[in-house]
Amino acid sequence: MKLRPYEKKDSGVICSWLSDEAALYKWSADRIGRFPLEGDELNREYYEKTYPTPMYPMTMVDEEENVVGHILLRFPDADDKSHIRFGFVIVDKAKRGQGLGRKLLELAKDYAVRELGAKKISLAVFSSNPPAIKCYRSEGFSETGDSFDFECPAGTWKGIVMEYIPEKKEGVKTLSASDILEALGMPEKNDIRTINPLVLAHVGDAVYELVIRTVLAETMDSQVQKIHKKCTEYVNCHMQCVIMHGIEEYLTEEEHAVFKRARNTKSNTMPRNASPGDYRTATGFEALCGWLYLMGRNKRLLELLKKGLEKELHR
Repeated sequence: MKLRPYEKKDSGVICSWLSDEAALYKWSADRIGRFPLEGDELNREYYEKTYPTPMYPMTMVDEEENVVGHILLRFPDADDKSHIRFGFVIVDKAKRGQGLGRKLLELAKDYAVRELGAKKISLAVFSSNPPAIKCYRSEGFSETGDSFDFECPAGTWKGIVMEYIPEKKEGVKTLSASDILEALGMPEKNDIRTINPLVLAHVGDAVYELVIRTVLAETMDSQVQKIHKKCTEYVNCHMQCVIMHGIEEYLTEEEHAVFKRARNTKSNTMPRNASPGDYRTATGFEALCGWLYLMGRNKRLLELLKKGLEKELHR
């Protein structure tokens, strides 16, 4: 996937994704025409109207240049070039559940920081759109407490303002599966979507333990035996279940599907000190860790682990 500047030919494709009036209002409030759309409404918005500040309409396309997403970046305040506002966020409705929303936001955040120098990114979403709110939260956006009312044919909707503050340490990378294979001169043969869930869990178990060992090595001034003992407090079935229950509400549909597929896969092994239910949940958690790692989504993996471990690591 990549993000490119919006082109006039994109309008008809993007407008076709709005299947009903409610979807139109959730997407653009009352800015982009009236339902049903004719297909040229975005061109009218971008080329016939005058914006008081610079705007950057962007389109996300796949490897075959098919339009799969759209987003508008603009400066809400002419005197503040450090604040970028996202708007008109939408992905192809036929491909929902494939992580396109998160990918669109990821690419847009990167562009806003790298090309426009953003130090704060904000957006507005209606409370009647829980899937969008969940997606934004998964990409680091949080509610600011500001809200507004919007009158539409369906009634009065509450708008919520959310914001994302980019990390100060830009360019910090973690070792990925692609890095390893490239360094060793080995091709990526398997499609991650077809890898056995228990194999994902096998990888994820090691990835999770590496994270814990890294944290303890950097924060404990002690002998290896003591670090190992402390490590076992976090690397076990019970703790993995605790973490999983703590992060489940933040998962995207795609991530949750990976977890459930592994959780429901029959295994021939079962630890003596764990219930079948806990063991399956822990397996799902490990598979999620493995999948995120193999997908190259290490930042997302660490975001989720931070949420799940925050209380435990500081007790």
